[in-house]
Amino acid sequence: MDGGGRNKDVQAELDSVEAELELVELQIAELLQKQAELTSRKDALLQRLEEACDAAQPSSSSSSSSSKSSGAHPAMSKQEMQLYDGTDFPWSKEVEQHLKDSFQLSTFRPLQLRAINLTMSGKDLYLVMPTGRGKSLCYQLPAVCSKGTLRHKYTVLDLNWVDLRPVLQSKINERVNKVC
Repeated sequence: MDGGGRNKDVQAELDSVEAELELVELQIAELLQKQAELTSRKDALLQRLEEACDAAQPSSSSSSSSSKSSGAHPAMSKQEMQLYDGTDFPWSKEVEQHLKDSFQLSTFRPLQLRAINLTMSGKDLYLVMPTGRGKSLCYQLPAVCSKGTLRHKYTVLDLNWVDLRPVLQSKINERVNKVC
């Protein structure tokens, strides 16, 4: 084939590649638009959930009367809760370090840091999150960071199981012997 024919083939392939690139760029633009729409929708849904949670919190008057009768502590205000969103607590550096080293994560999802800080400060809390939003990290990370408190409880549970095993085994053997 002569030089002109080869150049036409190369030019045709180049045109084809450029057309395909344009198509890919259009698809990327469409996907970016879809991503922006979904992100906006997600943010709106999260806002609705937060508003629903705020509305579900008892008012200060009903909270104080119910907590007096039940002996429970009143619910925290939204402003009080937001104080636990920061990283200026004595345990914050250790929490960040374990987040990276133990869990191979670089950032927290929404509400995780607040829940972890509340837990580390000794506050009781109910954590309600959708499936896949990272609830387990909210109790696993404080357990890893706790200075022996939770680890000691787990050790005690483990030792109790070890101590009970011979007793349980003898009970099982007694029942097996009765049946046989």
